[in-house]
Amino acid sequence: MARDRVMELFPVRAMVCEDVLPVAECQRLAQVALAVHHRLHPYRLPYRRPDPVSLDELMPETFAPLFDLVRDKVRVGFGCEVAHMVGRELVLWNGTHMPPHVEHNDLSAILWLDYTAEPDPEHWDYNGLVTLVNPSGPWGFKDLPWEPPRSQMIEPRVGALALFPSYVTHYIHPYRGSRPGVEIHFEMDLRPAHGRG
Repeated sequence: MARDRVMELFPVRAMVCEDVLPVAECQRLAQVALAVHHRLHPYRLPYRRPDPVSLDELMPETFAPLFDLVRDKVRVGFGCEVAHMVGRELVLWNGTHMPPHVEHNDLSAILWLDYTAEPDPEHWDYNGLVTLVNPSGPWGFKDLPWEPPRSQMIEPRVGALALFPSYVTHYIHPYRGSRPGVEIHFEMDLRPAHGRG
């Protein structure tokens, strides 16, 4: 007797947290992060600065509370503890982008501190949008009739935090804004929460 079995494979959990920081605090931190970037990253590119030191090591009084906030969100949203985390500023200059990439860590996060891009996806304007690509499908936005979209766009908002598995290909569309876009990108290695296997 034939038996059919339907499975939903390769789910990806992502989390977007709005308003984790007030705008005034974001503005203050954006200025500090931009100053660090100017000092440690001599090339006007949006990629990682050559100096790999995490912001919480460079300026613990300023940035350690942010790292604690991210740890709390990971605990709530993913049921894990952060074993190790690095967070560095990323600055998007007008006209630059972040190409498709993955990280070697377990979980990635983006916190937006200053972002003046104004995307309009309904009119094909993806200015500064972050895109996550489903690892189970081919590149792009094609989906089969029973599938949700294989790519998901996230509109950056000042004070918001996005978390997602580091193996998910992600990229940032070309940024056009009146000021540089200032973000903090976190890479984390995880361990199970206390009391779990």
